[in-house]
Amino acid sequence: MPNYPNMQPEIIEAVHGYFEDYPEVEADCLLYLRSLRDNWTRTAELSNQAFDKLEEMGRCPYCGELMQIHHYKEPHLELDGCPMENMSEPYCPNCDIGGVDY
Repeated sequence: MPNYPNMQPEIIEAVHGYFEDYPEVEADCLLYLRSLRDNWTRTAELSNQAFDKLEEMGRCPYCGELMQIHHYKEPHLELDGCPMENMSEPYCPNCDIGGVDY
């Protein structure tokens, strides 16, 4: 996994900036983040949500690079005449990973 810069100050500042006018909500968000310290289930859930959000943004969930589309033809040997099916799947040009199960 790549070595990412420490984004903790930016996350705390984003929570503060977004909820500055709602100190109770800001405190709840900070308490939630604090609760992640000893709750691996919540930590994993937050990580999975970040993974899903990156996918929704069309970005690689491992490096953040914009995903590209790989087009190819898949032969169907099981059918008469071996027809070709047009296929496409996302892939990351940086990580060289692709498909729905990356």
